[in-house]
Amino acid sequence: MKSSSIEAPLENLSYLLPDSGVPKSGLFVVDTSNLFMALSGSKDGQRRGLEKICRILGVNTTFLHNAGNDAYVSDPSLLHLIFT
Repeated sequence: MKSSSIEAPLENLSYLLPDSGVPKSGLFVVDTSNLFMALSGSKDGQRRGLEKICRILGVNTTFLHNAGNDAYVSDPSLLHLIFT
């Protein structure tokens, strides 16, 4: 994930957390869709979109598909998945 227009390269991203121990360095990407699929026991391998995940979790959404609104509902959705 690099953006030459913003000049803010994101390096050393990891999409898989280590099996044991607390990571000492690096950035870890947590994808709400992948986490939902894993925690919901989805067997079909089909990822759900943010709107569907929010509907299932009971998170209110308005005007999705713009960065600000998507981020606004992604946070409570992620917290719901982590803490319930």
